[in-house]
Amino acid sequence: MSSAALLNTNIERAIKNDADVLSQSGTELVYRVKEVRGNIQLYKFAIGPLEAGHSCSSPQFDVLIQVLQIVITYDSVTTGIVLEAFVNLPFLPTISLGKVSGSLKEGIVLKIGYKAILSGELSVKLKDGHAFLGYGFTVLGKTFGGEVKIF
Repeated sequence: MSSAALLNTNIERAIKNDADVLSQSGTELVYRVKEVRGNIQLYKFAIGPLEAGHSCSSPQFDVLIQVLQIVITYDSVTTGIVLEAFVNLPFLPTISLGKVSGSLKEGIVLKIGYKAILSGELSVKLKDGHAFLGYGFTVLGKTFGGEVKIF
C-alpha cells in the first residue's frame, strides 16, 4: 500500500497522522493518540479491526505525571474499569505500585506508596457523564494534585 493510500485510510478512520498508528497485526490495527495537558501526557490506545467506523469497546489510557505512570482500562459494555500505577525512577526498573478494579459508576480508589519516596492516592470516577482521574501524591517532597478528564 502506498503512503498516500495509507494516509487516506487513516483519515477515513479519524486518525489525524501516520504516527498515531502504532502497528498492524493481520486484520487489526493498534492506534495511539497523544494529548499533552500542561505537565500531563495522556495516551489513548485502542485495538480494532480494519473497518471503517469501528469503535473499540475496551480502550486503554496511559497517563504520565512526573515519575508516575497510570494505566486505565475501561470496558464500555460492562462499565468495568481497571486502574494500575507504576513509578519510573532513574536507574531503577519500573516499579508496580498497585492495581484495583471496579465499576466506573461507583468509582475506584488506589492508595499508592513506595518507601519514603512516594505516597498518595489515585481515583477514577464518573462526573457529568465523563470519566475523571483524580490524583494527589507527593514524590521526594514535591506535591502534585488535580483532576484530568480521561473520556
